[in-house]
Amino acid sequence: MGRARIVLFSHDSRYADAFSEYCGRHEKERITVKTFTNEESLENCVSNESTDVLLTEEVPVSAAADMHCKRVVLLSETRYVKDTGYPSIYKYQRMDIILRQLYEFLAEEIGDEGKKCSIGVEGPDMIGCFSPCYEQEREQYARALAGY
Repeated sequence: MGRARIVLFSHDSRYADAFSEYCGRHEKERITVKTFTNEESLENCVSNESTDVLLTEEVPVSAAADMHCKRVVLLSETRYVKDTGYPSIYKYQRMDIILRQLYEFLAEEIGDEGKKCSIGVEGPDMIGCFSPCYEQEREQYARALAGY
């Protein structure tokens, strides 16, 4: 599986830069992030390239962006939102939590060609975990999974 393509559309350029910088430092092997602050450049990018997740503050950004993205996720200014038909992520929480939620949305996109790699069991006593990451990331992933 290649790196996931995430496009962030936000009018707040500082938030977009901070999001992109964090992902570039911590998730550069797993995801590629492109950020946009105006709708015209977003439409050009999304119509020319496939995108796994479009993170946006507006519903809908545009019909073209909605059609060419596998999933649209809203960045919410508040912790609780009305049902808009799109999944939402609270914008002002820790980045590791935002990325965990994004990975959940990406995991839902695996079709029949993917292999099942998790078992849903109520209250397991022991969980086995395999990660192809490097030793330090594997330990961090296992600790994060245990804390989840």
